[in-house]
Parts: sequence; structure tokens; C-alpha cells
Amino acid sequence: GTITASTGTTASAQTFTTGEIFSVTSGLNKGQLYAVVEPIWDIYAANAGPSGNMGLPTANAITLTSGVTQQTFEGGLLQYTPGSGGAVLVPVGSVVLTGLPNGGSFTLAVGQTMALSALVYSTSGQALTGRYISWVSTNSNVLSVQASGSSATVTAVGGGNATVLASSGG
Repeated sequence: GTITASTGTTASAQTFTTGEIFSVTSGLNKGQLYAVVEPIWDIYAANAGPSGNMGLPTANAITLTSGVTQQTFEGGLLQYTPGSGGAVLVPVGSVVLTGLPNGGSFTLAVGQTMALSALVYSTSGQALTGRYISWVSTNSNVLSVQASGSSATVTAVGGGNATVLASSGG
């Protein structure tokens, strides 16, 4: 039948015992065909399917080399990890660096280090834990970054200017 998702996007849907196929009829993915099948299907159904916060799928599921299966939806990402079950990952709204002086700019002498941390928040301002954070220096000849999860140590390795960036979820 025809459905309207919580996001306002419309689709034709065909439900099966282990999933559902959507032919998107409006919005950014108009004309696309996506399936939601096990093991993501159970998580999607438990979160009210297209009428819930996830809306319609925006891609088919993929299985990562780690064995984790994930699928993107209008309202976030559903993830299934063998042995530990499913998770709903809402979109990242911002990543905030802590450990910086007021204003965010700092000067280090060559060899000096500074410890930084990154806090990840949803678009509604909710703190998100367990998210992968990517750290980078815009000039590794000036500032090196040694990262471990949500923490990083930056080291001045040469003269000049550089920016430290932390990102999560794109």
C-alpha cells in the first residue's frame, strides 16, 4: 500500500514476513527502491517502522568487515551487531572540543603538548556516547595529533599555524 512516513516522505510499501520493500515516491530519494530486511527489520519494526522517528530508508543495508550490519534512514542509522543486538544511532549535530583555552586559539612551543577531548551531541543537543571520532591536523608539519577515541594529545612539531578538527558521523 501507499504510506506517508513521519518525515512526510511517501512510498509504496510491500511487507513480507522478514522485511519490507519501499518504492519512494517523493522527496530526495524519489524513484529509489530500498528493502529493510533481517536483522535490521526487527530493530526498524521495534521503532515503529516508517511512522517512527527513523522515517524511510535512504539506502540498502550493508555489512561491514567487522560483521556489523547497518542501514541509513531519514532519521538516523540502525545498526545490528552479532552477539549484542541492535542500536539506533541518531544523527550527529555537533562535536565540541574541550580542553581549549577561551576563544579556542592556543600557542605551543615546539615539543609542547595539549590534551583535548571531544564531546558528540545529537541535533537536539543530547550527548551521544560510543561514537567514532576522527581527529586531524590541518598541517601535520606544525601540529601532530595522537588520538584515542574521544581524547587526543596535540604536539607542536614545527613553527606556523594549524587547526585541529574532530568530526563524527560525517
